[in-house]
This record gives sequence, structure tokens and C-alpha cells, in this order.
Amino acid sequence: MSEDTRIAESIAKNGWHAIGVPASAASPSFLYTIGLSSEMSHSEIIVCGLQPRHAYELLRRLIARIRSGARYAPNQIISDLIEGCRFAFRSVHPTQHIKWMGYAMAYYRRLGNPSLLSAVQLLWSDDDGRLPFEETCDPGVVAQQPRLDRPIPVEELDAFIDRFGKKPT
Repeated sequence: MSEDTRIAESIAKNGWHAIGVPASAASPSFLYTIGLSSEMSHSEIIVCGLQPRHAYELLRRLIARIRSGARYAPNQIISDLIEGCRFAFRSVHPTQHIKWMGYAMAYYRRLGNPSLLSAVQLLWSDDDGRLPFEETCDPGVVAQQPRLDRPIPVEELDAFIDRFGKKPT
């Protein structure tokens, strides 16, 4: 079974699918959803820098809330997901999709509606409750959560496309 078929079947069965990517020299580990935009009219969610099982559990909790009517929007901060932790949501700039959410791009292209893909980044706080965009946040926490709300510079995007494949249409 192809990965594309496995993703489509998972979304048909569960309403969403998660893709996890291990850390590399170029990026921290990350996990993102596919299917929320098409199945739940909610932006996809990506979280960076956490152990895969922790990231999955956060997404699972958020999706349970989404199914019950919750919506998470850019610039929203929540503190009731895990006791003692704060989380924030930021828009994911569309130029970041190719680098961070390739399977989601492919899924929505196959649906015939690539413009349906939108995403928010879930940011998590340091041990003192400070979020990565707050001035005094632990630098180690900041380093694990790249700013996906900013566009990728053209040179970097071109280099990524040259290395990993063609530009999406």
C-alpha cells in the first residue's frame, strides 16, 4: 500500500492523519496533521521539537476538542490543555508548506483543492510558562520551534526545491 493510500484511508476512517518527521541536522522533529481542513473545516496543526508520542498526544487532545466545536486561531493562547503549560497558535506561512507539510500538500492536490490547505503552528512554553515569541523564553525551547509564520526567503526555498523536488503547482 502506498503512503498516499494509507493517508487517505486513515483520514476516511479517523477524520485525520498524523505525519511525524524525526529531527535532522537541518530541523527539529515535528508532527503535523492531514485532514482537518477537509474533514473538520479547521486548519491543519503542526508542532515542532517534542518527542513524537508527546506531540501526538497534544494533537489528539486538540482534535477531540475540535470535534466538540473548539476552534484554534492564530494568536490564540491556551493554558487548559496540560496543567502548568501554555500553548499558542501562529499561522503557518504558505511558503512553509513545501518544507514542513509535503504530504498535506499532496493530499489536498489529490483532492483537487490545494488551496484548502491552511495550517497553524502549536507553540509550547518553557518550564516557566514563557512562549517562544516572548523575550525571556528559554533559548533551548526557542531553538526547537522555528518560526513558521514567516515566509521562507526565495533563495532558501529554491535551494530546498533543488534538493528535494519540483515546485508545487
